[in-house]
Amino acid sequence: MEIKVDKYGSADCFSIPLTQAISEMKDGDTLVFEKKEYHLFKDYSQERHIHFSNTDSFKNPKKYFGMLIENKNNFNIEGNGATLVIHGDICSFGMINCKNVNIDNLTIKYACPNCVELKVLEKKGKTYRFSLPDSQLWYIDDSKKNTVVFFEQSPYTKKNYWEFRNDENSYNGVFHSADGNTVYRISNKKSVFSGIKSMKRLSATELEIKYKKNKFFKVGDILTHQTNKNRNTCGIFFGECANVKSTNITVNYMAGFGWLSQMCENMSFDNITFKGDGDHIVSSFADLIHICGCKGDVTITNSYFSHAHDDCINVHGSFMRFKEKVDDHTAVFEFVHHQQGGHKNFFPGDTVKFYRRTNLNELPGDFTVKAVVDDLEGKTCKVTFNETLPQNIDEKHLRQPNIVAENKSYCPNVEISDCVFTAIPTRDVLCTTSGKVKIHDNTFKDSQMAHIFISDDSMFWYESGPVRDVEIYENKFLLSPSIYSKCPAVLIKPITFGKMNSKVHQNITIRNNYFLVARDIPIRAKSVTNLDVYGNSYNGSSRVITSHCKKAK
Repeated sequence: MEIKVDKYGSADCFSIPLTQAISEMKDGDTLVFEKKEYHLFKDYSQERHIHFSNTDSFKNPKKYFGMLIENKNNFNIEGNGATLVIHGDICSFGMINCKNVNIDNLTIKYACPNCVELKVLEKKGKTYRFSLPDSQLWYIDDSKKNTVVFFEQSPYTKKNYWEFRNDENSYNGVFHSADGNTVYRISNKKSVFSGIKSMKRLSATELEIKYKKNKFFKVGDILTHQTNKNRNTCGIFFGECANVKSTNITVNYMAGFGWLSQMCENMSFDNITFKGDGDHIVSSFADLIHICGCKGDVTITNSYFSHAHDDCINVHGSFMRFKEKVDDHTAVFEFVHHQQGGHKNFFPGDTVKFYRRTNLNELPGDFTVKAVVDDLEGKTCKVTFNETLPQNIDEKHLRQPNIVAENKSYCPNVEISDCVFTAIPTRDVLCTTSGKVKIHDNTFKDSQMAHIFISDDSMFWYESGPVRDVEIYENKFLLSPSIYSKCPAVLIKPITFGKMNSKVHQNITIRNNYFLVARDIPIRAKSVTNLDVYGNSYNGSSRVITSHCKKAK
């Protein structure tokens, strides 16, 4: 049955009508939009206490959703070119525990993105004139010298959805050149808001700043800032879903993080476009597509990635560190990084592997989960296995637990093809999974760090795991000059708690690619057994630097 959402209420304030339409959906139904804008407000959004990986979720346990679908199966969402306009720093669209879903032909847009953009209109000596997007509200705070307050306000309560001053609560800003091709992170010491002598509000969209010294930016350049020390949400969230196909989706912006699929199965993304809405250039507060702990097949095809504030695609599992042995079959494990945890990481029947943090080598044997007791708020879980735990599971290195566990059942096969990646300040593709990986027929250009990064991290992010079968072929790597050293097109670099060896990654093939090399080298690899590089063409350096690799050709 078709559920036509327009019959439920006015699109000008559509949060409650959309919730009602969703509540009436049954198996086999199609939720049908029309080609127009639907406005969803934080004031009337649904709330849930839930945690998102790779965000500052424990600072912000209450999440708000513009559209939320839970515990429903076998349905379609037909957007027909509709645009969901999000008001507030909330998750635009969430799905939790849904199976067999097709989503087609939607645009996600934020009325006032919580990433501030300042474009240089004019430069006269040390005086710069900046323009801001029409939707951005701001004022100069007279109580604090040389301070601008940026905010978005509720039209209903007149309270601010969010606000920040200058570049407070941020690690860095991002510089976008006038031609849109050069994008890189800048420290706050070099930003718009450092070294100010005076400032003046010229109009609702123009700000004049006089500096003590000349700035490096030129007319047409855009400087962007947001509170990236606090990823309070993600822009789109799929949690414990299965068999989800997303096609013909345009994302103009995502608040807080990106499009997160967490502990899902069989996810397909086709013809997805990440691009600002015209008044804005930035397409996401942080990452674009983020896959955490998924299984089955992940395919990302025919898509366009541009101007994120962090990585385009990140596929990884989560290492949980051993904390305490309960008995010969049971142990407690913990999430370590402050932006991880709060979700289930193991399920009965799953297969688990153990690794030493010092070298990321496997401990012998597979271990089958018999039972799990999760403490989501405590970021731990107690797992009982069918098999006896390794005798050395409680070993330490530098007084820290040395053993981590990875859920091998949630290591997906990944295919990324026929995509374009451009104008990214960090990496284009991060992929650490022991499933079959194919990255082919893509174009990578104008990114500052590695275009493809294969890591495996037991030290900092605890993003697992070792790869076992990777093919990188028929891609175009157009390496622009970079402000970072040792950032090739393809970087393979595990992050361990000790010394490297050749036993981390296995079976990586890099073949028949084109490298236009405008920086030091195209390929660097560490700790790989069976690295095969052949049939590539190079305009510039053709060096392949390896260390701790075995059977490299």
